[in-house]
Amino acid sequence: MNDNHKTKRSFTHDYRQPCIYMITVVVDGRRPILGRLAGSVETAHIELTPLGEDVRHELYALCDRYPQLKLLQYQVMPDHVHVILQATSLLPKPLGSLFSSWKIACGKAYARYGGASAPSQDKPATTEESNADPEALSGGLALAPAYQRLFSEGYNDSILYGPGQLQHMIDYIRDNPRRLMLKRQQNSYFSIKRGISVAGHRLDAVGNINLLQNRLFAVHCRRHWNESQQRDYAAQCLSAANNNSVLIGAFISEHEKNIASKIQEFHLPMIQIVENGFDDLYKPTGQAFYACAEGRLLQLSLWSYHSDRRTVSREQCKAMNTLAETIATIKP
Repeated sequence: MNDNHKTKRSFTHDYRQPCIYMITVVVDGRRPILGRLAGSVETAHIELTPLGEDVRHELYALCDRYPQLKLLQYQVMPDHVHVILQATSLLPKPLGSLFSSWKIACGKAYARYGGASAPSQDKPATTEESNADPEALSGGLALAPAYQRLFSEGYNDSILYGPGQLQHMIDYIRDNPRRLMLKRQQNSYFSIKRGISVAGHRLDAVGNINLLQNRLFAVHCRRHWNESQQRDYAAQCLSAANNNSVLIGAFISEHEKNIASKIQEFHLPMIQIVENGFDDLYKPTGQAFYACAEGRLLQLSLWSYHSDRRTVSREQCKAMNTLAETIATIKP
């Protein structure tokens, strides 16, 4: 897979072949002009603007134009769109070409709603723009060009390979409004804190910073341990967690990952040292997202964010484990 800030694309996959894809596109400048979040955590949903309704309509129109495409699931969010598409037979063109035609159709709808009068597409939304009525941002039948770009260049795609992955994709998309509601309600936990001082280091952090005030227990499984030693150590870690210690570690090895999974399963707090830093839009994924929303997670990083996929070096593993052990020695 090739990773950059605009797209994820597999160089070895034929995008004309039958397959299932999850695709994500974002509004230029991340402006919330497609809808507004409504309801409570339990009933969270998106009320679409007229422009958002047109974006939704064009998804169905795309599948009408290309009957080889089946729309399995979608979610129009205020500033981005998730789509799961299935190519049921060989496509006449690569998926990217067909999906680009949908983006063009959305751009034409955007122009009809006076896209030129919306906030600048060259910068992220300001606080005032983000809080503005999305109807106002996308409304108005002012004279406009026939087409104006609505979405940022490119898109992200995930290709379905394994069993159970489709349901995971569907659940993730359906849960997007609730996740957004949780993120807004617990904004302090999801706000990125830059350059905080911890144990003599300047770190970036996401999550509940107050977890550092607890008694800490550093997790570091040794590679030379046998299975019995690994099990005993895991039991020791879980015992510490159940006795009001917060586990801290990089959780890199399989044994350490298993310990972290148990911590999440039992809804216990945890501090994780991570190799990659946090870009401005970062939020934890999967179960870590809900742990963060509930104040049970703190992630720390020594390094700046990078968008490419990297293998964690042995030196970085040592640095992360050493950092965890150093922080754990600090008295709360």
